[in-house]
Amino acid sequence: MQVHRMEDYRISHRVGRSNGTGQYFVNSRGNKKEVLAFAETYETHAGNFKPERWVEIMRECVAASGSEALLQRIIDHVKASCVWLKKDAEREEYALDILARRIYRQGHAWSDFSTEGIAENTAYVFDFQGEST
Repeated sequence: MQVHRMEDYRISHRVGRSNGTGQYFVNSRGNKKEVLAFAETYETHAGNFKPERWVEIMRECVAASGSEALLQRIIDHVKASCVWLKKDAEREEYALDILARRIYRQGHAWSDFSTEGIAENTAYVFDFQGEST
C-alpha cells in the first residue's frame, strides 16, 4: 500500500506517443505496416495516468479534502483569465492542475486571487494497487 498526498498528483510531464495496436495493413507499395494509435499520459510523482483517470483521482482528492469551494474559485478565475480554454472540461482540468501545484499561491498573475474564507486542505490517497488480499 502506498499513501500519496494530493500534491503528489501534480503533472510533471504530459507525454504523447504513438503505440502499436497489434494490427497491420499493407500500404500502396505493398509493405506491411503496423497500425498506430496516439495515447497521452500524465507523469506525476504518484505514477503515470491517462488524462481521464487523473481527472477522476483529482476530483476524489478535492472531495476528500473538502476543497470544493477553493476549486470552484479557481475555476471562476480561470474562466475569466484563460480565454483560450473554451470547454468547461478543459477549464476544470486546468484548475485541478493549478490546485495540485498550488500555483494560486505564487506569481504576479495570481496577485488578484484570494483564498480568504476558504480552507486549504490536502487529501491523502491510499493506493492498494498490486496488493493481494
